[in-house]
Parts: sequence; structure tokens; C-alpha cells
Amino acid sequence: MELPISRQLAELAWALLLGGGLGLYYDLLRALRRLRPRLTAALDVLFALAVWWSLLLFALNPGRGLFRLYCFAAMLLGSIFYFLGTLM
Repeated sequence: MELPISRQLAELAWALLLGGGLGLYYDLLRALRRLRPRLTAALDVLFALAVWWSLLLFALNPGRGLFRLYCFAAMLLGSIFYFLGTLM
């Protein structure tokens, strides 16, 4: 079963947004880590759970049960774009 290009582009866009959102969430947790260094392990676990939950929901909703490999690359690009945007 082939996936139409329009649906692939929509998944790609959602993956880019998800990567940027996870980058923002990481930044927020990084600010908390700097304020309270003792919470580093707990905040890392919280971020890992957020990534796991978002990947699961992404695969179930836009992916309709499948997580395609290009979505990993798009999420990585989304987070890179976020972090490059914060440097400017």
C-alpha cells in the first residue's frame, strides 16, 4: 500500500514541528537544571518520557500505526532548526 505524497509531506511537517517542540521543552528543562542542579536526573527522565510519549502518539495519530524512518530525520531537523534559531 502506497502512501500519497501529500500525506508524506503532512507527516514530514508534523515531525518537524514535533522536533521543534521537543527542542523547546528541552530548553525549558535545561533552564530548570541550571536553577536546581540536583533535579538533573529527574528532569532527564521526564524528558525521556516526553519523547517516548510523543513518538508513540505521533506513530498512532499522523502515522496511523506506522513510524516511518524519514520522520526521525525530520524530528532531528526540527530540533536543529529550533536550536539554531535560538542562537540568532
